[in-house]
Amino acid sequence: MNKVTLLLLGFAVPALTFGCAPEPKTYADCVLQHVKPSMTKEAVELACQACRDKFPEPRPVERLLTRAELQQVEMNYDTREAPDSVKSSAADSEAWEYLHNGMKDTLRSVTYYDVVRVKQETGNQYRVRRYRIDLNLPPQSGTSVRVPLMPEDGLGLRLAWGVCSATTFGAMPADSLPTCDVPDDTLIARARRNEVLVQNAEALSRVR
Repeated sequence: MNKVTLLLLGFAVPALTFGCAPEPKTYADCVLQHVKPSMTKEAVELACQACRDKFPEPRPVERLLTRAELQQVEMNYDTREAPDSVKSSAADSEAWEYLHNGMKDTLRSVTYYDVVRVKQETGNQYRVRRYRIDLNLPPQSGTSVRVPLMPEDGLGLRLAWGVCSATTFGAMPADSLPTCDVPDDTLIARARRNEVLVQNAEALSRVR
């Protein structure tokens, strides 16, 4: 007796016995309706698989982190985790950042931003770049991630960077709101403040 025959028998017996049974609405209802004690192990497995095909497992819902959760996600410049061969070959095209997940949930992704000052004939321009980094970072753990750099990037031109949003799986905690993406103007203002602080520190060092 082949698998197809077993599968047909597995569904035929309940159909004959409970001709007026309502259509199952969930995987559990399907299993209860079609799996019987008299069925062989193989027939039970085939029936369960048929029920699973009809009622697939729901995929985890990805959601934005709350502000409190986002404060537990830290990204800092750190090359200690990068292999030496990668450091030397990719020094001009990427940087390494160390990402730490201080939450109790797995970190699914982060949206990273940086603000770059580009010198042009008309004066300095500030460019905001954002890109999503997909990962599955367990709670209370860290990893090194690659951050691409533009050809215009040079020493001291990246004025501000960090994580502006991130995602995890599960329901939103009660009485909490998801984080919203930070506008470009806010990030540029943050970068300009950093630039002024650096300039002031340099001027102070020259006076001393």
